[in-house]
Amino acid sequence: MQKRTVPIILLIFIILWTSPAFAADNSLKSIQQLTNEIYRIAQDMVEHGSDGHTEEIVSYGKKILKRAPTLLEKIASNDSQKIKNKKKITDLIEEMIEKTEAAVRFGEKNKQRAALASAEKASFRAKQARQRLQVLK
Repeated sequence: MQKRTVPIILLIFIILWTSPAFAADNSLKSIQQLTNEIYRIAQDMVEHGSDGHTEEIVSYGKKILKRAPTLLEKIASNDSQKIKNKKKITDLIEEMIEKTEAAVRFGEKNKQRAALASAEKASFRAKQARQRLQVLK
């Protein structure tokens, strides 16, 4: 009986000891994945918008606006020391949100050129945020 309890206790100790480190790393990975997703949506918004599909700018813009607050919350709640410039990253995401809102607003008014210009700016901000977060490991 004692031969089994020692490995089990040791296994439980190892799991509990490594889980906080894994949770922080997992959280960083989820932030990176969400940033990648937002960037891909922003690229699609520009690609379809440049074909003259203003309704696609609105559709993709709303998808970004739905995901962006979650990204901001995850970054703010992440206590990892790996994210050093949280302020710069959150500023980029907030700018992306502003430009996306403008793209959606112009798209709803059927102002294709203005909507596309704002969508391109939003996509650029998403790219910058993604680049800053992808270098973290």
